[in-house]
Amino acid sequence: MDIKFPISSLENNCDCFIYCAGELEGSRMDTPDYCNRVIQFPAISVTLEDIWQAAQVAAQEEEVPIGTIHQVNASEGDTTVKYINVCP
Repeated sequence: MDIKFPISSLENNCDCFIYCAGELEGSRMDTPDYCNRVIQFPAISVTLEDIWQAAQVAAQEEEVPIGTIHQVNASEGDTTVKYINVCP
């Protein structure tokens, strides 16, 4: 639960794709073979613990019951996550 990973909004991702498709000049990628370059979109880094804490706050504010998270060893079952929805 403490490994960080990047997240971003749909609006941010769409804006970045539109920028890359329409305004980004390939010559600015420092090589004529720019098709294999990685472009990092702006994002924030969060952990599952961060998401869990935010979900608990939102659930309390909205007076919505919220379940629990159980960390298990992946080799102990057929699935470790049945359902996750972190969209508002």
